[in-house]
Amino acid sequence: MENKKSERVNIDIASIFRTLWSNKRRFLKVWVITFVLSCIWILPQPRYYTTEVSIAPESEDAGAAGGLASLASNFGFDIGSGNVSTDYYDYLVSHQKKNLLTLPFSTALRWLKSLGEKQEDPIVGKDGKRFDPFHLTHNTTEVVKAVQSNISCVYSRTTSVVTITVTDQDPMVSALMADSIKAHLQNYITDYRTKKARLDVEHYQQMRDSAEVEYDKAMRAYSRFCDAHQNVILQSFQSERDKLENDLSTKQTMLASMEAQLQASKVKLQERTPAFTTLINATIPVKPAGPKRMIFVAAMLFLATLGTIVHVFRRELMEWF
Repeated sequence: MENKKSERVNIDIASIFRTLWSNKRRFLKVWVITFVLSCIWILPQPRYYTTEVSIAPESEDAGAAGGLASLASNFGFDIGSGNVSTDYYDYLVSHQKKNLLTLPFSTALRWLKSLGEKQEDPIVGKDGKRFDPFHLTHNTTEVVKAVQSNISCVYSRTTSVVTITVTDQDPMVSALMADSIKAHLQNYITDYRTKKARLDVEHYQQMRDSAEVEYDKAMRAYSRFCDAHQNVILQSFQSERDKLENDLSTKQTMLASMEAQLQASKVKLQERTPAFTTLINATIPVKPAGPKRMIFVAAMLFLATLGTIVHVFRRELMEWF
């Protein structure tokens, strides 16, 4: 019984191979057409490059790395050899390469969308920003989405490592953006961790300056009184002098106390200021990260082969299922 089943399976496999071999011309045509169409589609796709930077702050919560999208208007750089000098906002708006095959469709789609939308100019933000992240227009919203898709920032709680990944069509832009974001993120983490300590330093600095002013006033008053009443031994003079001297001593003690508080707060600020270790520096990528053209063509050939096999054995498949 087992021999008959084995023989049937062998006959079926042999029949399958004979059927496939008899349709070799069909497979060849499908492969050629798929290869040509895949190449036509994938070759015009713009290449993109990825730069990765890793930093390790001191072992505390690195906080959120949000707000990267709003930094687009702050970064300026020269693209490639320096022929184009712009910021990241204009780079995403005006200097992106397009697939020539999809360009007519994307242009038509944007035109259709623009019919129902009111054209708006970017709302200028503060501190020299090209737009206001809090109040976005339709156009700037698309730019922000592009920034969010290009930039990735991941914090690992197990290793305390922050990994920044930037993907752009230009390798120079990718490297410059990664390095700039690293610097901005370090400043953000430092400000986040030291905010309370910095406020304490500012508070004690004001208190110390105020105590110094009061001490100087008390010193001048005591000096003037003593200079004006030399060789005077009246009890009223001695009482007033003792009063001024006590006031001067009190102000001096207050000044010394505020000075000590100020120095202690500065030490605390230094302790709270994190140190960063750069594990991976930003370097201009040599090889593109994508698109993976050979993998894409191979995947399309595989799918085309699978589809052709299903088409060849469609009757048998319908009987089996």
